[in-house]
Amino acid sequence: MKAYVQYNDFLGTAAADISDYTTLEKYLNGINVDTNRYHPIGAKFYTSYGDYFCNVEILCQDREKNNSLSALVIEDMSIQDFFILFKRFEVVLHSKTINIDDCEVEDHVYVNTDPILEQELLDMGFLESSDKTYTKDITQNTTLTLFKEGDGFIPSINKNGKYIPCSIQRKMKNIKELIEEIELGKI
Repeated sequence: MKAYVQYNDFLGTAAADISDYTTLEKYLNGINVDTNRYHPIGAKFYTSYGDYFCNVEILCQDREKNNSLSALVIEDMSIQDFFILFKRFEVVLHSKTINIDDCEVEDHVYVNTDPILEQELLDMGFLESSDKTYTKDITQNTTLTLFKEGDGFIPSINKNGKYIPCSIQRKMKNIKELIEEIELGKI
């Protein structure tokens, strides 16, 4: 059995680990399926862009029909509920014109989808120093300093003369949220 869609522009494989919280059998028991008859051995799901739901088939051996394969169809399951059935879930897709089954990735290049633009920091009132740090007084007693790290920044907060370091690199939306938390007195 293989996955297929209308044009199969991309083909691939999938792998999953069993959830720590549930199993396919527990899920079926929870929706009153006779698991003494239907023994779950796999799953299929189908969704389309814009959908928040997927159509799921729990693949089972039908013990009353000589362990033949049966699909228990569950329509409109939330995608979140489907993925809760697994601890980890990975899908690898490739163009149908190029087979990568025996290839290994030689380099990982991380792409920041929400980069902090230095001009945007200046527009927000940050002052740039010669060492490429950006500083802004957020409240009368709180200053936020951003230290350049890769394509992001690591913030440090000086509140009443005490430094509150933030160890992780932040994206632009995180900086805006951090400023809002400081302004609201949450930090």
